[in-house]
Amino acid sequence: MGAVGGGSAVMKEGGTLRFVCCDVFTFTGEAISRLETCQVNLS
Repeated sequence: MGAVGGGSAVMKEGGTLRFVCCDVFTFTGEAISRLETCQVNLS
């Protein structure tokens, strides 16, 4: 199972950071046993 998203954050030095991300969940039974996350900064 996976999730894809994106967003932005205001940096304390000034400016805005835009990003996209993807999370992949591996289940053992009904519990999450592994989570892999990738984030790519766009600006």
